[in-house]
Amino acid sequence: MVEVKVGDLRAVADVVRRIVTDWDTFVRAVEALTREHEEQRASFERFQREHQELRVGHERLLREHEASIEALTELREAHHALLREREASEHALRDLQGRYDALQQDRQYASDELEAVLRRLKL
Repeated sequence: MVEVKVGDLRAVADVVRRIVTDWDTFVRAVEALTREHEEQRASFERFQREHQELRVGHERLLREHEASIEALTELREAHHALLREREASEHALRDLQGRYDALQQDRQYASDELEAVLRRLKL
């Protein structure tokens, strides 16, 4: 049999107790890190989904913006065309008004001349 001193046995027990305590602390730390890692992974996956949704929304808004710009450009062109048409119509109206006024004057002159002729014939 091997002789073991009580002091040595206590030292060994202390060492074993420290090893067990250190191991327990290590296991708790690993478990805590594992939980934290899973939480971080879940957060990361949620952020990835949100990022993808935002990207899709951004692309949709970009397409809508481009469509709006295109529609606005078409409206501007139509507006300019209408302005040119209005100016042409106003010019045509002024021209027609001038012709109408000239015809009215001619009519009045002809009416006055006919009246004068009728008076002369009645005499």
